[in-house]
This record gives sequence, structure tokens and C-alpha cells, in this order.
Amino acid sequence: MPGRSSGGGVDHAEPSATPNQIAWLASGLAALGGTGLSEPERLSVILLVGGFVRSEATLVTDVNAAFRAAGATPVQAVARYGRLLADLTSPDDSPALHAVIEARAFEHDNPDGGLTFGLERVLDVVAQQHHRRQVRSASPHRYCQATNCH
Repeated sequence: MPGRSSGGGVDHAEPSATPNQIAWLASGLAALGGTGLSEPERLSVILLVGGFVRSEATLVTDVNAAFRAAGATPVQAVARYGRLLADLTSPDDSPALHAVIEARAFEHDNPDGGLTFGLERVLDVVAQQHHRRQVRSASPHRYCQATNCH
């Protein structure tokens, strides 16, 4: 079967093409119609978003399994993880990490695990690129003055 190895795992030499994956890809490409993105750019955006969502889903699945194994709620387990990181690192070696720890970021309940925030940032970058392209095509000289592209 294409997309599968003989051992049952995913064959990374060829992407899998299940009906749901094909439908998701087609819907995503259609949603980007009229954006001014080229066909390869639209495909890149869909692959970027899909990769981000798959990565987040894998992380949430792994973390939830760890929560269950530890007999903790997600909020308790994330707080424990923050304390573990604080014990394993120092503010001198990891100042940015300790700033997050000191802000008690590991103690906040975030129901979607940051998915919404991260996805919004990915889409912000796509929107910014689209806006820059519109400005550049409307007035190339003014665009170069504003961005110092000489």
C-alpha cells in the first residue's frame, strides 16, 4: 500500500494519501483561493499548517499519556514539569527558560495547549507576506523606500 512500509509504520519516502488527507488538502487549497498566492505557495501554506497541527496533536497526545501515567491532571503535570525544569537548569545557563518559569507560565491552564496562539502566528506570517506582495505590486518604488530594498 502506498505510504506504508511493510512493517506497518509510515514509509517516509512517500506521503500517505488517505481519503481524509486528500479531502483536507483539497479543502485547504480551495480556502486559499483568491488570496493571490501562487499554486505552489498555497500548497506550502497548507503543508505548513498541517505540519504545525500534526506536531501539536502529537505533543498533546504524548503529554496526556504522561499525565495519565503519573496519575496527575494536565495542570498538575505541567506544573511538575516546570518545577523539574527549574531543578535541572539555572538562571545563568538558561535565562529565557527561567524567565518563563518565574512568570509561572507552567502553572496556567491552557485548554488547547497553545494551538490557537501558534496557529494564529503561522497565519499572521502568511497574511504579512500577502500584504507585502500587494504593497510591492501596487507601488514597487514606494515599497523599496519603506523596506530599504535598494
